[in-house]
Amino acid sequence: MLSAIWFLVGAVVAATPFVVRGHLLHLEEAARGEPTMGPGWSTFLGLLAAPVGGTVAVVIYWWIQRRRRSD
Repeated sequence: MLSAIWFLVGAVVAATPFVVRGHLLHLEEAARGEPTMGPGWSTFLGLLAAPVGGTVAVVIYWWIQRRRRSD
């Protein structure tokens, strides 16, 4: 159960900067009236980074738990 929580935390932490940047780019471009692919690509990269961040968080969690048990 804790691994799932850590996965979600890592996924949110990894994806948030990309998704926020994508939305801010969309607002800037909509104000200028020029639609481009910038916001979509940034958000897409955030969605790709989410599982990587979640996996890294779970591996770190497991490593910490293993070190605590061995002491």
